[in-house]
Amino acid sequence: MYLKCQAKVNIGNETGMALWGAKYSDTYVLGNKVYGPNHGGKNEGKPRKRPFKSGNFVNKVNYLT
Repeated sequence: MYLKCQAKVNIGNETGMALWGAKYSDTYVLGNKVYGPNHGGKNEGKPRKRPFKSGNFVNKVNYLT
């Protein structure tokens, strides 16, 4: 976490550590546009219809689509 907070730019998946570091550095995270294995086996690999509908965003994070 110390290294992420000291970095000028962070790029990666949407994880708690990436989101926490957004306060201290520019952060770019990949959008989650398909269902993964933790969403249930029947949905895995299928596209999410409205992945950002929840509005659950973190300020200062740039979501890449």
